[in-house]
Amino acid sequence: SRPFLAGIALAGLAIVAENGSINFALSSDPVASVMAVKRTMPMFAFLIGFFYFKERTDLPKKIFNTALMVLGAVLITIFK
Repeated sequence: SRPFLAGIALAGLAIVAENGSINFALSSDPVASVMAVKRTMPMFAFLIGFFYFKERTDLPKKIFNTALMVLGAVLITIFK
């Protein structure tokens, strides 16, 4: 159906934009900093799942794991 194909096209454009921005960042900044920021992506996935999809299973575990990933990214960025 038409809305499904539009969704696929939009997802494809988002993936192209993500990969292009990561490649640009890797060519202009230290790899450790870029990858630390890239590794915060699961935080956004958690937030989308929580607020948009109303996911509530294993919530304490997901919050802890997400916070741990973000803390690691912050520490890598600070002490690069």
